[in-house]
Amino acid sequence: MNKNALPAAALALIFAAASAQAAGAPQARVGELVQTALGQAQTTDLTGVSVDISGAATGLTVAADADAVLRTLKGVIEYSARSMTGRTTRRLSIRIGRNGANVDVELRDSGPGVAAEDLLKIYGGAPAPRSALALLSQSNRLAQSVGGRLLIDSEEGVGADYLVELPLGKNTGETVAQR
Repeated sequence: MNKNALPAAALALIFAAASAQAAGAPQARVGELVQTALGQAQTTDLTGVSVDISGAATGLTVAADADAVLRTLKGVIEYSARSMTGRTTRRLSIRIGRNGANVDVELRDSGPGVAAEDLLKIYGGAPAPRSALALLSQSNRLAQSVGGRLLIDSEEGVGADYLVELPLGKNTGETVAQR
């Protein structure tokens, strides 16, 4: 027996299972998940934050585990809200749109931004377990676990833009315009 046959066979089974899971992934409406995430986010963090949502009624769905997507969004929302604590203007805008084979959830806040050294901790390092940065690190891992990703564009002192890219579901409404 070839020494490499077993690992190759195991990889083939893993790939087949992942493909089957993706093909049969549950469909969840992104707008509903955003609303739920806002409702579950710690209310003290969201007190005084002006939240604007656009695109939520488009009927976009994701082909991903709804709980993982919900936890991803909740983590970004909670981090954003916490980062704006003490700021004069506390604004969070959320836009849901389609981008090819993805659903994009764009979040923009009026917080202080995310420092470059903190981005390194989020994407590759290990932020302190109960720190606000741990919320973004966990959100990044959760997004990746469902075939998506979290991108952060930040300008210190101005705010941050968070982009959660998720795989588009099959049961997406026809009224959605491509961006």
